[in-house]
Amino acid sequence: MCKFEFVDHCCLNVGKTAIAIRYSEGVFPTRPLSTVGASFLTKNIYVDNSRIKFQIWDTAGQDRFRSLAPMYYRGACVAVLVYDVTVPLSFEKVKLWVEELKTNIQEEIRCMLLTVIHLRYSIVLIVCGNKIDLVEKRQVSREIALQYAGEIGAVYFETSAKNNEGIDQMFLEIAKKLLQKHHQSNSQAEPSPKPVQNSSVCCS
Repeated sequence: MCKFEFVDHCCLNVGKTAIAIRYSEGVFPTRPLSTVGASFLTKNIYVDNSRIKFQIWDTAGQDRFRSLAPMYYRGACVAVLVYDVTVPLSFEKVKLWVEELKTNIQEEIRCMLLTVIHLRYSIVLIVCGNKIDLVEKRQVSREIALQYAGEIGAVYFETSAKNNEGIDQMFLEIAKKLLQKHHQSNSQAEPSPKPVQNSSVCCS
């Protein structure tokens, strides 16, 4: 079994908690939710005959909890940054979180005597535009979000926690990317076989 920990966060009321609950429990919360500090959820799936356990930290979006975020995303394999497609300010806050991730993740990896050039080499980064069911209220276009995701080496998804759109596809893609990184890491860790010395026999 492969176990992966990841964090989803961004600003308040974008639906990240609803996404996490929809995926892990298969239901849409009928009352407004506000995460205090962080909540923890799990989900087991099978991909390519491999069992994967997701450990999901759903962090609070309020600014007063922002200082706590590094405790949860340091050591995580994935960061899912969620914004509300009807609220441009929430998309702008994604950019602030990306800069914070870069700073904290690079500091952590430097402590391991590794060099980080881009965020994309150390963590799987997902940008998620939620609430696409609110078509008439949409203010952040898919094209703008796709362009930004490409600039930072992230994968972009659009979801509706209410209608259960795009969520399973997003987590399946996350699982595939993590498995790929996991297999690459294992293959690099395996010692190279020693070269076989050819023995020559001379017959007279």
